Amino acid sequence: MGKESNKSASLFNQVRKNGFTLIEALLSLLAVTSIFSLLPLALQVEYKIIQASEVATSAEWHLFLKQLQEEKGDHAISTIHPDGFCFVKDEKKVCYSKYHSLIRKQVDGRGHEPILTNIQSFQTKASTNELEIIVESKAKHLLQTKIPLHGDVKNE
Repeated sequence: MGKESNKSASLFNQVRKNGFTLIEALLSLLAVTSIFSLLPLALQVEYKIIQASEVATSAEWHLFLKQLQEEKGDHAISTIHPDGFCFVKDEKKVCYSKYHSLIRKQVDGRGHEPILTNIQSFQTKASTNELEIIVESKAKHLLQTKIPLHGDVKNE
């Protein structure tokens, strides 16, 4: 009998060493639950960061439109090419075009005034009575506007 009880004690010790105790199982469950309970918080933070990025891009876009509206005024757009456009103001040619990852303004082919930054693409398309400006930011925000055209426009 001594041999049998010794065998069962060693079998019990072996099972105990290979398995989880109730406390270990509860602690593991607590750790997994904690991780999953923090997941929505992490997703919410990511969403807030994306929203803040959109606000910054939107603010810069609206400043660009306001500046363009004030600068252009009633002057007719004289030249439109796929990545920019020009108009004449006070006998000076003012051009907006894409340069690397920004949109710049030049007067008489000189200067380099950044107007919009972090730009992926900048396209201008002319129809019969309006100029469509389409901008895609590096954050993949698509921004577009249409400007009425007056007078003769030369497409390039």
